[in-house]
Amino acid sequence: MKQMRRIFTFMLLLGLSAFAAQQPNVLFFSLDDMNDWVGAMGYKQVVTPNMDRLAKSGVNFLNAQTAGVFCAPSRAAIFTGRHASSTGCYTTQVYFQSHPEINPLHNVFHDAGYETYGAGKLFHHPAGYIDQRGWTEFFFRNPEQCTAGWNINTWPLGDPVIPKPYPNSIYNHDQKPANKYFLEWGKIKNEDEEKMADTMRTEWACDLLSKKHDKPIFVGVGLYATHFPNYAPEKYFDLYDADHIELPPYKADDLDDLPPAVRKAKTARSAIHKRLESLDAVDDAVHGYLACISYQDAMLGRLLKAIESGPNAGNTIVVLWSDQGYHHGEKMDWGKHTLWERTSNVPFMWAGPGIFKGADVNATVSLMDMFPTLTELCGVADDQQRDGTSLVPTLKDPSSAKDRDVLLPGMKPEEYAIINDQWRYIRYADGTEELYNVQQDPNEWDNLAANPEVEDIKEKLRASAPTQFADPGPASNELKLEIKGETYKWKSRRRAPAKVLSSSIPGAQMVLRGNSDEAAMSSLDVKGRSAWTSEIRGGQPTYFYLTIPDNAFRNGKQPKVQVSITYLDVGNTGVAVEYDSSDKKAAAAGTFKSATRFQVNQSGKWKTEVFNLDDAQFSGRSNGGDLRISFFTPDVDPIIAKVVVKPRQ
Repeated sequence: MKQMRRIFTFMLLLGLSAFAAQQPNVLFFSLDDMNDWVGAMGYKQVVTPNMDRLAKSGVNFLNAQTAGVFCAPSRAAIFTGRHASSTGCYTTQVYFQSHPEINPLHNVFHDAGYETYGAGKLFHHPAGYIDQRGWTEFFFRNPEQCTAGWNINTWPLGDPVIPKPYPNSIYNHDQKPANKYFLEWGKIKNEDEEKMADTMRTEWACDLLSKKHDKPIFVGVGLYATHFPNYAPEKYFDLYDADHIELPPYKADDLDDLPPAVRKAKTARSAIHKRLESLDAVDDAVHGYLACISYQDAMLGRLLKAIESGPNAGNTIVVLWSDQGYHHGEKMDWGKHTLWERTSNVPFMWAGPGIFKGADVNATVSLMDMFPTLTELCGVADDQQRDGTSLVPTLKDPSSAKDRDVLLPGMKPEEYAIINDQWRYIRYADGTEELYNVQQDPNEWDNLAANPEVEDIKEKLRASAPTQFADPGPASNELKLEIKGETYKWKSRRRAPAKVLSSSIPGAQMVLRGNSDEAAMSSLDVKGRSAWTSEIRGGQPTYFYLTIPDNAFRNGKQPKVQVSITYLDVGNTGVAVEYDSSDKKAAAAGTFKSATRFQVNQSGKWKTEVFNLDDAQFSGRSNGGDLRISFFTPDVDPIIAKVVVKPRQ
């Protein structure tokens, strides 16, 4: 009997060992700002033989939607498997600082016995964004990156590989100082290809994938090339005829039917496209992007060759994805940060053991689905809640795919898109809406939201949205990164909120905005209140904007206003009042006047600064308001007690 038990135990252990050996390896291949310009996705102009081959060897999702509208929130959602609406990671929040209890994707695999390897831009690229938990090894090109908060730093200024002269694109030639990397493109010498960061990351991963391992491996590789600057070896530019670059479709009055706030922001943004047109450089910018797509495609080819020619052939799942797409003038925008199709529709391809070979799927899916799909495919246990839906049934039988509504959160609570194969419904935090029938209007040129005949459609789509939205966690400028050797941690700069009081401003409205991303801040409903709470922004200016009705001060005369500000002097404290002025030069230039005071004695005492404004105009030109009050301390949070604005005789 004992002998039988020993045999049974041996067979059980042998079976478990065989199962472990059968667990597939994973190549988690990430692209950056890469939209759906792929041959296998129907875009004929591009040269992507390796992506096309990957699509034909597995399942190619044609209607995949990203998890966030720019790098940081998208990657946070992917690695946590949780939408921003449940984590509060809408913008630059660091998910493992706000939610250390969430077990991220790579650590779930590590806990399950996988060796986990990472390289390049898998997370947001600034220092401190890589979740250090659970990596067997993370690749860096030099020790300095590792001891600088794991800073990816793909294109440091001074890198000898950067094209000369710098800046290289015509868009930036007359920028002084150089506009660093936005709308920057250029050719790298072919002989320098192996020195490029993305090539080095790829080769490191190829070495891993070409070897036999005792344990299954999870290899994450994040390329940066399609993110500005669009630098690629010359040979990839040469794949395209520079005189015959096909541009995306544009519509001159595309912004006319948008909600007012969006229309205003995108009208301002359209200046970029107009500048490119004035330089006759729209096709040059698109050319640079196409070259980088083909360069990334070549790197994918290297990775696939390493798998197919080595001991891991037939036992490696490959998943290709992009954090979000990118506008190249569509809807008059160059960038992302939108809830439109150009930002949200991304490449999403799967191939490997247990996956159907050679199928295009039109059903709507989300990058949020990667987490539960990978864990199920690989037999990896995960005991935490995730927001995505496993795609394993579709990967095994693509004909079973069914369309569904998917969520794309925006950059603040109550802002989102609901997307399916026919409709895109967009709701902004101020309650305004857009609705597009994407089957009839793939360019999203006709906003149907105001049409009463589609009210039932909007209502149905709204029903798919979350009923609750998490408050935003502390953004990166509200955190302090502490680096110790090769490790780091974030500490919050937040203190108790400041209170701002007003008097003698009947009907005044106030909004709080950040200096770096005004569109991301929420309006404060202040009607009938005597106090408002501000969000302290450590190490950054805290701005208060007041929109003041003319009749509050004017009464047919030039208004005279007194602004008094009481604050705690904690050293090098800046206090500024900026306002619309009747000054003719300022009015003609569209600027507003500024009065600034500084205290540098670090007294630790309460101070009151009084500003007498004799030439206020209140025409609404001052960044959307009439009066802006700002506070700034470089090293600590400002503490403001009271702001009083009143008429002055």
